[in-house]
Amino acid sequence: MGEERVRRSILKWEAELEAYHTNDFERMYEISLDSMFGKIPNHYQEKILNWADQWFLYTYTFLQGTNSQQASQERILQTARSFNEQIEKKKLMI
Repeated sequence: MGEERVRRSILKWEAELEAYHTNDFERMYEISLDSMFGKIPNHYQEKILNWADQWFLYTYTFLQGTNSQQASQERILQTARSFNEQIEKKKLMI
């Protein structure tokens, strides 16, 4: 039953993706961004992409450590403990 729900969700997402049409602003933005990025030498492109990748990773890691995230993890553990008393307080990896 769960697999069928996931399959329907994926099919719905695919249909929405195929039905999406970009507007003129989005097309012009993409074209100009590709054009500008294409003018940068390849070794600099790689450095820029590596920097952006690291920045996203650091931002994600920072957000994982925020109070609201920690509170959410504790609520999840408390709920789990209500079903299984053997669950200990451990660092929850999401």
